[in-house]
Amino acid sequence: MQARTHRSRPTLRARLTGALAVALSVAVSILTVAGAAPFAVAGGHAAKRSLIATRCQEEIAKLCEGVKPGGGRLAHCLRPHDTELSNDCKAALAASWAGRASRRK
Repeated sequence: MQARTHRSRPTLRARLTGALAVALSVAVSILTVAGAAPFAVAGGHAAKRSLIATRCQEEIAKLCEGVKPGGGRLAHCLRPHDTELSNDCKAALAASWAGRASRRK
C-alpha cells in the first residue's frame, strides 16, 4: 500500500496575497508607462511631437522661434535646415517622417 502524500493547498490568505502582488505589479507597470510617456495618447502623434520638441530644443529656439507645435509644423520648419541640426534632432525628424509615411499607406 502506498502512503498518501499530503498536498497542502494554499490558504485563502496566501492566494489573496499573491493576487494582490500581481495586481500591484500591473498597476506599477501601467503608471510607469503613463509617467514615462504622458503625451503618447493621441495615436502616437503627440509622442512624436514631444520627441522632436525634446531632441530639437536648441534648433527650434534658433531656427523656428514662434512656430506653434503640432500638425507637423516644427518638422516642416526644421527640415530645410538639415545641415544645422544635431544628430539627435535629425533622428527625431526621421522617426517623425517615417511614422507619417507608414500612416499614409
